[in-house]
Amino acid sequence: TIPVEPPPGLSEKTRAYLNGRGFSDLTLRRFKITDGEEWMPQENGTVNTIRFPYYREEKLVNIKYRSAKKGFKLAKDAELIFFHLDSIAGAEECVITEGEPVCMSVYEAGIKEVVSVPNGASKGNGAKLQYLDNCYEYFTGMKRIIIATDGDAAGLALRDELARRLGRHRCLYVVYPEGCKDCNEVLLRHVKDKSAPTPAEIQAGIEDVKRIIQEALSFPIEGVHQVQDFEPDLDALFHYRGARRGDMIGYREFDGIFSVKRGQFTVVTGIPNNGKS
Repeated sequence: TIPVEPPPGLSEKTRAYLNGRGFSDLTLRRFKITDGEEWMPQENGTVNTIRFPYYREEKLVNIKYRSAKKGFKLAKDAELIFFHLDSIAGAEECVITEGEPVCMSVYEAGIKEVVSVPNGASKGNGAKLQYLDNCYEYFTGMKRIIIATDGDAAGLALRDELARRLGRHRCLYVVYPEGCKDCNEVLLRHVKDKSAPTPAEIQAGIEDVKRIIQEALSFPIEGVHQVQDFEPDLDALFHYRGARRGDMIGYREFDGIFSVKRGQFTVVTGIPNNGKS
C-alpha cells in the first residue's frame, strides 16, 4: 500500500519546536517535514502529528507520524524502507541512525549520506530486519558504513545485528560523549535554553557530531588481537614466575616438569623407545 502524499505546510508551533531541536528551516524543507492531524492509537484519538515522509527514487513509499506525547505509527501496510534512502544511492559510505530526528541531526552537521531505520531497535533486533532486505542493494558497493544507533542496550544490539548483516569488515560504530545517547543529544549538548538555541550553541553541537562520526571505531575482527588484550596474562606470568601450576599426579619426577589443568583433556606423548614409561 502506498500512502497519499501529505499536503505541504508546517505550522509555526511545530516549526519552532523543530528549530529548538536544532533543525534549520533548510533541513526541514530538505526532508519535506509537514504536520497535521492524524488518528493515533497511543492516544486513542486524533491529534496533531509531525509527518516524516519516506521516499525511494523520489516516490513516496511510507510516512512516519509522531505525536507530542511521543506516540508514533507508520502508514498502514506500507513497505518498510530506510528514511532518507535516496541520499545514499551510489554512495561509497554512509551513516545509519536510529530515528528520523537523529538522521536529520547528522544531516544538519553537513553529512548528507545518512539514513535511519524505520522502526527503531524494539522491532529491529533479532532475525527480522525487513527494511534492510528491502534496501540491501543500496549497500552492496559501499566501502564504509558508520552505525550510529542509540547508546542503550537495545540500540547496541541493533548496531551489532546491522554490522553482522552488512559485514563487520566495512562497518564502524560511534562513541557518544558522556550523557548523550544519540546524535540529536550531541547536537543539543551545549544548548542552555531549548526554546531558543543560539547559533553558537548549535554550531558547537555540529562540530561534536562531525567529530564522533570522523572518530568512529572499527569493529574488532574475530581472531585478531592487540598486545594490550594479553597484558593481564603476561602480568600473571611475571608475578608467578611462569604459569601458575596445575594439579599433580603424585610422581615426583613427572610433577617437576608437568602439571594438569582441570577441565581439559590432556594427552602426553613422546618419541618411541626414548623412555616415556
